[in-house]
Amino acid sequence: MKFYTYCETESTEFPNRYYNYVIIVTNKIEQLRQLSTLDKDLLNKVEEDFKWMLKEYKSLGCEYTPEENGIIVILEPEDTSEILKHIGISPLKDVIPEFVDELDLRGTTYTQSLILFSNEYSAMLYANPSEIDNEFQNWINENL
Repeated sequence: MKFYTYCETESTEFPNRYYNYVIIVTNKIEQLRQLSTLDKDLLNKVEEDFKWMLKEYKSLGCEYTPEENGIIVILEPEDTSEILKHIGISPLKDVIPEFVDELDLRGTTYTQSLILFSNEYSAMLYANPSEIDNEFQNWINENL
């Protein structure tokens, strides 16, 4: 699992409440394209969604910060649902997402799930459910 923030500024940091061994913070999505094995179409979608979110915050006269507003989480093939406990999601079966959407990106099905922790803080999860454990697949199927 990787925690990503794509930000227009150079000063974004995650609070200490997350475990450093599962965090990779980057300030530019281009670095993800160059340094990761993540699907480029998925990264394009993440970037598009994030830019839309930044625009919405700006239109409300607010500034986005991951510490106050939320994070983007991309689950990778070696991840399990258990790893989500590091961001406060445990057990997954008890979480009711705001929405779960399927994304068909060049023949691969990914999901995008929004989990609200409060009125101001959320986590957007991106994953290919077939590459994550059965618990995650079941949760996706129940919430689609």
